[in-house]
Amino acid sequence: MLRDQHLNVVRFDMTDVKGHILQYGARAGFFRYLSRHLFRETVDELYFDKYLNELDRLYLLVDEFQYIFESKDLYDASSDFFRSLSSKNVTYVCVGTFKVVDLLSDDNPLGSPYNKATFIPMPFFTTEELGKLFRLYSEFFDEIIPIDIQSVIMHESFGHPASFMILLKLYHDHRTNSPIEWNRLLKENLESYLNGTHIKIIRALRMMKSTDLAHVRDLTAIKNEYWKVDLSDLNEIDKYLLNIGILVPLTKDRGSNRISFTSNVIFRVVFREVWPKPNSLQIQDVKDPLSLLVRALQNITPTTIINERVRNLHGPSEKAFQAAVFCVMNELLPTSMDCLFEVRIREHEALDLMVIQDNNDWCGYEFKVEKISSAQFKDPVKQAKRYAEYFRMNIYLVNFYHDGGSTPAVVNVPKDVTLVNVKYNAECTKFTINTIDNETSINVS
Repeated sequence: MLRDQHLNVVRFDMTDVKGHILQYGARAGFFRYLSRHLFRETVDELYFDKYLNELDRLYLLVDEFQYIFESKDLYDASSDFFRSLSSKNVTYVCVGTFKVVDLLSDDNPLGSPYNKATFIPMPFFTTEELGKLFRLYSEFFDEIIPIDIQSVIMHESFGHPASFMILLKLYHDHRTNSPIEWNRLLKENLESYLNGTHIKIIRALRMMKSTDLAHVRDLTAIKNEYWKVDLSDLNEIDKYLLNIGILVPLTKDRGSNRISFTSNVIFRVVFREVWPKPNSLQIQDVKDPLSLLVRALQNITPTTIINERVRNLHGPSEKAFQAAVFCVMNELLPTSMDCLFEVRIREHEALDLMVIQDNNDWCGYEFKVEKISSAQFKDPVKQAKRYAEYFRMNIYLVNFYHDGGSTPAVVNVPKDVTLVNVKYNAECTKFTINTIDNETSINVS
């Protein structure tokens, strides 16, 4: 045991020091805050060494450790404190974002309190560990989480511990067994379940310059879930995104020199913040799925989908169109309707967008690009048919193709699939929408 009535494990969050810093200054505030946690009384920095010597074994757990870089005074105070622990009976574990790696390049390595510390990338939960956590939940609450929901939670969290716990808490509070209902719950309730890490990400995004926001928006429209980088030569904005936890370097087993969004939960948070938002429609303005698509394309911001980073050979990628249409549609829909993003039917297959009305299925949209020949349409039509049968709704298969090229072939589709070909110009400021029944041309202002 540590001194009378003291615990031998102490945990604190570096961001919680802020109130003391504002009141007493960086150094005094830091040590006042620490003393309340370590000794349960306010102790002046001058007497810290004496009090620490009186402790038996202490295990110190520090969260959000990257906050020590908030100011030079706080960094110096923190470094002095951890330097003093080197001769004490204290074991400490500090957890932070990618930013803490900067401690390895301290300007004064011989005097750094961190030069003997072990730096370990915080591991994400493996599939096996996630399965074990689900089993423990079932044993503790005498309730099995539906396999479909387990699969969705695993996919949404990427194994990221904080995101996983947010999703598990969301399930525990609502106990749905429907993947579609889960998507609705996630969209409507995610914000209220976000912890401090996610809230700080939102604040960071809202303080970014417009050019940096555009860069982040481009990242959300990259087709793959990860991309290659040179971690030793990152640009400043990517380094910042790693430092605040929006991006994460993948471990060797997931692919070296690759980064991705830390989790789908964080991706959703970022997604909502960086894409433009139009005014919503009245219910009477939403006549049918095709007219809704027309409205969405009228309101997209062309610069969000024509950036070189998110282009295929001939134009914007499927992911870019999907992201742009979702963000617009999500804001256009009246309160009785919702647009859901990537509703899964199995681990590696998900409908791009689903629109529901009063919690009932309304329609689905699946996006493709540059499908011209009958052979190129074969697999997309089969895929759309699978979605139509699984969700029991009409699926709009939307194929974007650039003007100046060949016109898509006329193909037969099942009765529960509607093929929509959308021709666009290079600037994505004009779209011509073709179905078997009609043609509509629209301009984007």
